[in-house]
Amino acid sequence: MSKMTTGMAPFSIVDIRAEPGTRASGYVPVATRIDGSTIGIPVIVVNGTEPGPVLSVDASCHGDEHEGTLAVLRLAQRLDPSRLRGTFIGVMALNVPAVEAMQRGNPFDHWNSDLNRLFPGALDGNLTQRIAHVHVNDIAGKADFSISLHSGASYVYWSPQGVCGQNQASVELAQALGEEWNVLWQQGGERAPLTGNCTSALNARGVAAITIEVGGAAERLPGPFDKNVDYIVNGIINVMRTYGMLEGQPTRARSWTLVRQRAVRSGKAGMIVPEPNLTLRSFVEQGTPLLRLYNLLGQEVEVVTAPIDGLVMGIRTYQYYPPGWPLVWMGEIVGQLP
Repeated sequence: MSKMTTGMAPFSIVDIRAEPGTRASGYVPVATRIDGSTIGIPVIVVNGTEPGPVLSVDASCHGDEHEGTLAVLRLAQRLDPSRLRGTFIGVMALNVPAVEAMQRGNPFDHWNSDLNRLFPGALDGNLTQRIAHVHVNDIAGKADFSISLHSGASYVYWSPQGVCGQNQASVELAQALGEEWNVLWQQGGERAPLTGNCTSALNARGVAAITIEVGGAAERLPGPFDKNVDYIVNGIINVMRTYGMLEGQPTRARSWTLVRQRAVRSGKAGMIVPEPNLTLRSFVEQGTPLLRLYNLLGQEVEVVTAPIDGLVMGIRTYQYYPPGWPLVWMGEIVGQLP
């Protein structure tokens, strides 16, 4: 049962109001710049003609992760309000200052600038905390389901994965992404406590929430970039079919592998050269060489090996890194779901 009776009634987010069978858009205000202009969160609302759930999808929480922004645009363009049950809320750029600066965090905040570490935010906090507060309370907090779209930005490439919490509603939402999304990165729990991100904050409020990670560096050309965007769009459409918002038969994976993230760090600085057989989603055993580090005289200074048995889920794509940086992200397998 949806907590919002929508579709047959107008749906509003602050001053943005969509009548049944229509769409509306605008900015939800957060703060004011020195020149008097508004810093706001852009919102697109597509309101159906029949009652159904409310789904919120946000992108560009980190300003240099662009796949999700185009995915929200394509979803909003594709949805026909006359054939929609419930309401779709699309946020193309949650963190507008970071998008404008083309960087991960908000340039106005030199400390605590990473939006996805500051949820649920604070009305009297810094600008980034205020963005988080408005999103949780005035936008995504009005939804039954929330999906936050992320990627590896310019320095990591992620294999597709649904990031879910410990609560059953979050797990089921991740499972609804479709047959190709068969690896779920589960956050939280005693061994992997997590606070501060959008997913955990919304799950704590009773909104079933997940994060999507896919793509990133080395995939900015139109063809490969579009492939990742379509991957996201198709996953969200499958969610909407699963929960009865759209017509059509949803797909499901045959089973799901639950993983817990493990960052693999270097001990020394160097130029990184991945092993030829290092591929995303491959299973590697503990002790398997993942990549090698070389100094600027061409001497091998370190072989970075897998600290656990698990799946390779993310790979750094810059050539040089200082000591101690995570270079590979592995998924430690913690369970299977039928």
